[in-house]
Amino acid sequence: MGSRVETFMIAGSVLLLTGQSFAQCTSTKDASLLQRSTRSAVACNYRRLRQGPTATCHPVTPPPCSGTLASDAVALAFGANNPPAAAVDRVALRAQLTCQNAIGTAVASFVGTKLRYLIRGLTPADAEAKARRGIDRIPRRCTLNVLQDVSGMILPDVGKQCDAAVGAPGTAVDTASLDGALVTLLETWVDRVGPNPAPLRPNILFILTDDQRFDTIGLTHSIDGVTPVMPTIASEIVNKGVTFQNSYVTTDLCAPSRSSLLAAKYSHTTGVHDNGGTDGGFAAFNDASTLPVWLKAAGYHTGIYGKYINGYASAAPYQAPGWDEWHVFKDVAYFNYTLVENGAQNAFGSADTDYSTDVLCAKAVQFIHDSAGGPPFFLYFAPKAPHAPATPAPRHAGSFSGIPPWRPPNYNEADVTDKPAWVQAIASWGATKQANTDAFDQHQLETLQAVDEAVGALIQALRDIGQDDNTMIVFASDNGYSWGSHRWEPKQCPYEECMRVPLVIRYAPLAPLPRVETGVGLNIDHGETIAELAGATADPGVEGMSLLHLLDGTAPSWRTDFLEEHWDSTPGDETDVGSIPTYAEVRGPQWKYNEYVTNESELYDETVDPFELSNGVTDPGNASVVTSMAARLRELRPGWPSP
Repeated sequence: MGSRVETFMIAGSVLLLTGQSFAQCTSTKDASLLQRSTRSAVACNYRRLRQGPTATCHPVTPPPCSGTLASDAVALAFGANNPPAAAVDRVALRAQLTCQNAIGTAVASFVGTKLRYLIRGLTPADAEAKARRGIDRIPRRCTLNVLQDVSGMILPDVGKQCDAAVGAPGTAVDTASLDGALVTLLETWVDRVGPNPAPLRPNILFILTDDQRFDTIGLTHSIDGVTPVMPTIASEIVNKGVTFQNSYVTTDLCAPSRSSLLAAKYSHTTGVHDNGGTDGGFAAFNDASTLPVWLKAAGYHTGIYGKYINGYASAAPYQAPGWDEWHVFKDVAYFNYTLVENGAQNAFGSADTDYSTDVLCAKAVQFIHDSAGGPPFFLYFAPKAPHAPATPAPRHAGSFSGIPPWRPPNYNEADVTDKPAWVQAIASWGATKQANTDAFDQHQLETLQAVDEAVGALIQALRDIGQDDNTMIVFASDNGYSWGSHRWEPKQCPYEECMRVPLVIRYAPLAPLPRVETGVGLNIDHGETIAELAGATADPGVEGMSLLHLLDGTAPSWRTDFLEEHWDSTPGDETDVGSIPTYAEVRGPQWKYNEYVTNESELYDETVDPFELSNGVTDPGNASVVTSMAARLRELRPGWPSP
């Protein structure tokens, strides 16, 4: 599926703009409605600024294909001077507002007119010549007012072109350059929603850790309360990227999660339910149509370094479709492991220099350097860390030895009488179990230090070849980890600690950066997101959504709930003590509803009970919620509870 990805400046920040080909404005009716709606948005804002926020206004709804363009025009013309932002002196700024209204009206005229001419078949140059008459009629003083700081307001730039046109206060201004910058901006806007989309095709660096909790990047588990757990990730990706506050996996186990990521499909669709056996791991994964296959077909150079899918060892030296460079664990370990490298099998020992995260990092850095001057690349870096046994690099051993024990409200939950039988069967943890888990938690944090250093080396390699700003970096994990919540230590549980994962995306055109995104991002979204950005054609059966539309505001709506699922590791026996029965759950903005094949269920109000201590499924007051959530679960998982 083709896409259009461009950048434009608004209020001094670059936004990523993308419109899928099916959403392009392709009729003159769309163009006319876009022009009317943009004029209407500008007029409404002008009226509210002149008369106050309660002024009556009747905006015209823009065509769906135009995304946020009408509201963007208001932001361009009025900047921070808009009713919701701050009170203004309407008398003192009347002349200014008049100018801003003129700018907004000219913008509306330009985008609608040029789009109409493009749809009629004129060349971009001819369409621009006809459309820019309105821009040329904007009084020079108005252009300058919008592009400079007036009366203490922070007003927007229109692009990096303004840097040469607008100097320090009191210096001469090149008004022709300013007009040109404004037109360049509007050209990008029209390209964004116009009939001829084209992808941006940046490099992609995807970093996938193994069993990393969502809260192990920043200060939550800091050794000193000042230094983030992963300082390089914090400074180079979080502080320069978009952090997803609500990022989840749809199945919280290694092989199912990784298969879903690469195929962009739920586990009930991929058929990978477990890490092994007849319905799990490498043997169950059909990798004929996956993200690297789509990208390679689109001209990308692809490389994988680290863990592929559990159970791969039995098929080594098999190389999956879509990968140009294949450097994959045969037996996943920190020391004493074998890598399958483009058909060869190379063994590594127990020397400090054999630490697998470091070895994989060096190879991935070489991949980046070798990619200089070539086609765009997709680099998938997947170390073992911080998976058990969580062995840190020798240089990091003991670096988190002073960390306080992790004791959230649901740690070693005291009263589990409202929980399903599998939780009730777990004895309350004694001192030894707690101490062992505390030590493991510490070691997980220590193993992440080598990952953090590796990310720094990879980013430096991007800088070395001049591709730092032309690379989208994604940092994620395949699942979370419980660390003792609800008496459970590992993953696979239906609770937040197991399902929620870190997700940070860094790509300069996603500005303003840094920022936090509250919309839900899932592991099944990565394939569609990257494919769209790269101009690749994803499998028509993908079940994820492109996060680009969430990030740039062009999504007409976004998911409000999603499915999470799990299969018991012993098919046919759902009563094993210490294992979790097969379940499926639906997670919404307020409620989480979970059903087990054992005829047990759970309901949690995440807004008041984020630690999931009170199962409200039997509360008569929640009966309607249970009914609606159970129905929604079957919409998301047709045929449930069948496998």
